[in-house]
This record gives sequence, structure tokens and C-alpha cells, in this order.
Amino acid sequence: MVRNRGFTTHHSVHGFTLLELLVVMAIMVGLMIVVIPQFNSFQRSQNLKNTALELQTNLRKAQNNAASGVKCNSTTSAASWNIEFPNSTSYQLETVCSDLTVSPAPPSAYSLPSGISVDSITLDSCSDINLIEVEADPRVIFSNISGAVGFSVDPSVGCPVSETSTKQMIITLMLDYDLSFVDVIIEKGGSIYVRSQ
Repeated sequence: MVRNRGFTTHHSVHGFTLLELLVVMAIMVGLMIVVIPQFNSFQRSQNLKNTALELQTNLRKAQNNAASGVKCNSTTSAASWNIEFPNSTSYQLETVCSDLTVSPAPPSAYSLPSGISVDSITLDSCSDINLIEVEADPRVIFSNISGAVGFSVDPSVGCPVSETSTKQMIITLMLDYDLSFVDVIIEKGGSIYVRSQ
């Protein structure tokens, strides 16, 4: 306490010591070292799930367009709406018109985000053959008006596709960074859903 001309004042020093600041900074750096990689992993995992959901949405779009009888163009009716997988990093939505032309020309193409690819496409009738690896040109076909689901592959790969034996197609998406997988499943009855592995 200091007396100054009849007044009493209290001086107290408030603040942090250098040691206290260094301890807090060390704790913050330690937390950042742990949290940032976990956040990045979470973000990549969410990106994989969102890609699977986007594929599911585009499959449903094709299914809904077929069931609603959406035309290829203003004059030609559609025979089917298809999703084709030409490679492991993209897929395309196309309409086969009743006059056997394809619309739009070229088909609407969708690229998978960087670090995500189609790991496998299998049919339950030949689950031992990865249709992407053998370049079998796999397709999901939704018939116009009826919305019936069908599957098509290049016959030269030895994977029989029949109306009675083939009940579902499983498209497995893979996150390259940590080998996480998500399945998009299309069933003959019309169900389309996403399943995490």
C-alpha cells in the first residue's frame, strides 16, 4: 500500500508469467496435433458418404424419370433411363429413346471426387467377378413407365445376367486415403440404398 497525499492506493500486478504462457501454448499445440488429423479423416469419410448419397440420388433420378415417362426430347418417348459405369472414376446418366438414339448426346457425366473411386461392381449372380476390373461396361437400366430395374454387362466377361437369378447390383466406393468403403445397392425390386462397411 502506498500513501500519497492522504489517499491510499493498492497496487497489484495482474497477468501471466512466461512459464504459464508456455504451458498453455504447449497444451494448445498438443491438442492441434491430435485434433487436426482426426478432423481431416472425418472430413474424408464424410466426403465418401456424400459421394455415395449423390450416386444414390442420381440412380433415383433415373428411376423416377423412367417411372414418370419423361421423354428423351419433345417428340420421342424414352425406352429406358440408364446409369453406366465406363470406368472407376465416373459414371453417366443416359436416356435410350424409343428410336434407339441416346439422349442427351453426350450423356450427362459425373466424376467422382479426387481420392474416391469405384472399387468394385458386382452382381449377386456372379459375385466373384469385379465388373469394373474386367471392363464389363456395367449398367443399371430403368424401363420407361414400369420403372422395372434391370442390369446389363458385356457378355464376353462370363457374368450371366438373367431376369430370375440376378437380384441386385452392389457398387462399392472406396476412399483411397484410408481404404474406407461404402456400398450403394440397387435391388431388382426397386430399392436403392447406401450401406457403410
